Amino acid sequence: MNKVFNKIIFPLAFLTVVLSACNIWDDHLEAKGSKLEGTVLNALKSRTDLSSFYQMVVATGYDTILSDAVEVTVLAPSNEALASYSNASLIEKKSLVKNHIAYYSYNSTELSKMDKITMLNGKNLSLTGLNVDANVRDLLCDNGIVHKVDHAVQASMNVYEYINTLEKGVYPQADLLLGQTKKVMDMDRSVQTGFANNKPVYDTVWATQNHLLDRVKIQNEDSTYTVVILTPENYSQIAQKYAKYMQQKTQQLTDSLVFDEIYADLIFKDGDPTNAISKSVSDVKVDFSNATTEKEYKASNGTVRVMSGVDIKIYNNKLKEFLIQGENYINTYNVNFVSVRSRPWASGGKDVMVSSRTTQAITGKVNGVDVSTTWNFFYPGLRVNTTATVTTAANFYLEYKAKLYSANYDVYWVAHSDYSSHIGVYPGRSNDSLHVEQKMYVSYPSSPALYRASSGDIKNNSLGVNNQFNGECCLYGMTVAGKVNPLTGKPYETKLRKYRMLTDASTQYISTSVANYDGIIECPRAGLATFFVTNTATGMVSGTDTGGLMFLDYIRFVPKVDVND
Repeated sequence: MNKVFNKIIFPLAFLTVVLSACNIWDDHLEAKGSKLEGTVLNALKSRTDLSSFYQMVVATGYDTILSDAVEVTVLAPSNEALASYSNASLIEKKSLVKNHIAYYSYNSTELSKMDKITMLNGKNLSLTGLNVDANVRDLLCDNGIVHKVDHAVQASMNVYEYINTLEKGVYPQADLLLGQTKKVMDMDRSVQTGFANNKPVYDTVWATQNHLLDRVKIQNEDSTYTVVILTPENYSQIAQKYAKYMQQKTQQLTDSLVFDEIYADLIFKDGDPTNAISKSVSDVKVDFSNATTEKEYKASNGTVRVMSGVDIKIYNNKLKEFLIQGENYINTYNVNFVSVRSRPWASGGKDVMVSSRTTQAITGKVNGVDVSTTWNFFYPGLRVNTTATVTTAANFYLEYKAKLYSANYDVYWVAHSDYSSHIGVYPGRSNDSLHVEQKMYVSYPSSPALYRASSGDIKNNSLGVNNQFNGECCLYGMTVAGKVNPLTGKPYETKLRKYRMLTDASTQYISTSVANYDGIIECPRAGLATFFVTNTATGMVSGTDTGGLMFLDYIRFVPKVDVND
């Protein structure tokens, strides 16, 4: 006996038994074994060499399931393998029994192609090194199959279960994780082991409910994780660094968010972090170059490592620049005037356009001649002979959401019209193309969300209140149609600046930039922010132009973070 199912060496001579053509196992089994009458429980009871396991099955109540109609595979330890368990507790015996029974029937040929098998306890039992008795295998029964193995395998804890065993009050990560966990009965995995007082009796399997475990399922036996638990001093160091950028309305809420972020930042998928710098499941780089492992546990689904000296850099790592693609708006004032365009020059190959009218006028001299000209710019795809197919709405908006931290951000966008009738409409002038002018409002996390009132005003703007001299309006950016970077052949980015409204929101005039303010977003709290990108009329004609064309490829946010953080 020196191999197990593929990882197990079987003698060259296989036991062969010719089964009748009507036997249900004929099509299922390749390696034939002995066909026994009765259930799997009967098979265990009839063999003196498996009597210890049979007695353990009965004592734990699992004789019910082994005599039921449900198909199972039993990897039954020999009497010798169970000798040390004669005085084991009922809990220990239940744990062992569940780790040697699997749902469904697997013969030796099928198991030889498997690395592991899921047992009744939900654990994945490794087949490597599990030796089978070549003379007692493929015992076919009415409700399953029995294989005799030479040693008992006690179930290992998974990553989450091991964290439950860490001393309370020592490791903040463990305490905070477990403090948010609720246990509920898992009816699918709980096994009925009897009936008492007119009610079924279950060997209850508990499932965990925790929003963190939904985010990264370290309790899942089918995934492999390495979880790093920090010593108290190390956790405090990183938590203090994080708190600066994760401010909330109360200290308790800030501490909770900090832990939520650290939880995922110290989990690694598919194996141990072996490099000095390793990337976690949350795409954050963690520095282990000066780290020391205090203790380690090999779990059924990975590794738990208690460590000190771990560092996580904030600059260009935890906080890094990101894009919102223009076409990924989540809401708009009126979808009938919005078009997502395929553009090879655009980020992601697409941009978004809002069909409106922009009126622009120029007055001045061209080659010594006085010129006074007015243009009405439309987008042809959504206009049919009349302005009825373009929106004239003031503050027509595209809505976006993004996760911000409590930090300052520079904001850029590309708002580019490449339509030929918008470009170079009056030869000889450098500014005779359509000026794409639009603005952006924001409502910060935990603040009332932006909305457009029936008046056309954008309400709950965290940047300031419209129509008040002491309030700043919005972030504003203008680009010129058709203007591209000659080095890249792509449109220029525009950095947004903060502007005030000159008059009421319905006319949307923009005044001069706010003094000494280049447009930085100063986000006071971390969380989900709401953004409205809206149009701006630029050339009033008899007071009718209250709309404005819009184009948006992307918005880019660049956090202003101390390089030493």
